[in-house]
Amino acid sequence: MKRFIPILILSNLQAVQSQNILSSPITDVTVFFNGAQVQRKLETRSIAGEQQFRVKGLATNIDPNSIQLRAPEGITIMGVAHEINYIQPNADAAAELIRKRDGLTDDRARVQQQHQVLLAEKTILGKNQVQVVAVPNATAKLEDLRLLSEYQRTRLQEILPKIYDLEKKDKKLQEEIEILNRQIAELSSEQPKPSSELVIHAKAASSGSAFFELSYFVWDASWEMRYDIHVRDIQSPLEISYKASVYQNSGEDWKNVRLQLSTANPTIRGDRPILQPWYLRHQPPVVYEQKRAMTKSNVQNQAEYAPMAADHDGIADLVESREQVTSRIYAIDLPYTVLSNNKPFHVAVKKASVAAKYIYMAVPKLDPDAFLTAEIHDWEDLELLNGEAQLFFEGTYQGQVFIDTRTIQDFLRLSLGRDKNVVLLRTKIKDFSKNKFLSDKKEIARGYEIGIKNNKQAPIDIIVEDQLPLSTQKEIEVKTDDISGASLDATTGKIRWTLRLLPKEDRKLALKYRISCPKDFVLNLD
Repeated sequence: MKRFIPILILSNLQAVQSQNILSSPITDVTVFFNGAQVQRKLETRSIAGEQQFRVKGLATNIDPNSIQLRAPEGITIMGVAHEINYIQPNADAAAELIRKRDGLTDDRARVQQQHQVLLAEKTILGKNQVQVVAVPNATAKLEDLRLLSEYQRTRLQEILPKIYDLEKKDKKLQEEIEILNRQIAELSSEQPKPSSELVIHAKAASSGSAFFELSYFVWDASWEMRYDIHVRDIQSPLEISYKASVYQNSGEDWKNVRLQLSTANPTIRGDRPILQPWYLRHQPPVVYEQKRAMTKSNVQNQAEYAPMAADHDGIADLVESREQVTSRIYAIDLPYTVLSNNKPFHVAVKKASVAAKYIYMAVPKLDPDAFLTAEIHDWEDLELLNGEAQLFFEGTYQGQVFIDTRTIQDFLRLSLGRDKNVVLLRTKIKDFSKNKFLSDKKEIARGYEIGIKNNKQAPIDIIVEDQLPLSTQKEIEVKTDDISGASLDATTGKIRWTLRLLPKEDRKLALKYRISCPKDFVLNLD
């Protein structure tokens, strides 16, 4: 049975024996809204007595106070030292590339020497031109010419293919050397990235295999929830895909790890608040402007947003949601690799299907289109977190909205975008819209007709809004003539019609009102 060992971080440990380098793969990572807890499995072989083990390649920004180590039975942890290794990790890789490049450079030099020798021989053969002159014994000279020509032909047939092969080999070696030069330049241009190391001072009762469990907290990691909301049609439930965007720049790559997402935030102190005496004194008011704080995730979302891929069937089924005392955990039973590059890594969390009431909203005075909205009750069961949502209606992308669970009241209303199949037209009634002058006053009449048509194949519910002007002076009076049965909010002047239209049905609404005021008043009504 393994024991939990509270760790005392020592500033200096004397080496008892030569240090063993422990294999320490990352097995589990729990990502919080800020920071992450990393778990490693350490495997080594211990000997009886005191000894030291070294764990290399850990994240640079480990919180030393968070280090915990579980030791097997028979091993006592005497101390742990946390160290920072400032040696450039790319030095060994660059040295190996330089050694390989130097070897290829030597090979290319030998190839070029052989190429020059054969080219020289080819030049000599080209200059050996024997001419037959009219001298005695011409028969012997012709025989010599035949032998020389045959030798020249045979030798050229041998060396020309070799010259060609050497030129190809020289070109290939040059390309390989250029690739290595680029790789060396990239490694040399990178800034040194220090890493953390742990030195474990332990005492073992006997020799044998030993397995430790190491966990620690790192900064520069976070996650946030995002959503894809799909509406197939206004008779179908609303489908919500929960997807987490995970960021990490801890300095270590998380390869093939079991990932957990926690709604906890260990970076916030857990001290309970205590009330202090409340003293009053005269203090002039201070005018200030409240600005929204920009978090790291806000900046990343504004600078770059990569749409998330659609869920693969079954991935969301591998996520277990567990409610804890003060937070919620999403445990994902699937290995993931999250690199330390601070780029968003998207993880499918779960899917939910929820009944929604689809209502169209329209304000034809401001916009001629009708906007489909989804009204969701009992939204608390959805376990929603604050986050961006991408909206899709009838397979068409409708844009983004931000779900803020702090402002949701009895129901959640989502805007799903414009629907051109619901047509609205607001026109002025000319015969009614006239001005009359009576003694020292004038009367201004305004009338509008709002036409609505449902071109969809299904009935719809729609809320149409308009407004009456509000008087701010007793000399100005507003009287209502006709609002076609709409409800009127006298405080805001807002008029609302709640209608249900059958397929292909059209409806006409009237809005008529009169305003009386002194003749010299100028009112902005249009």
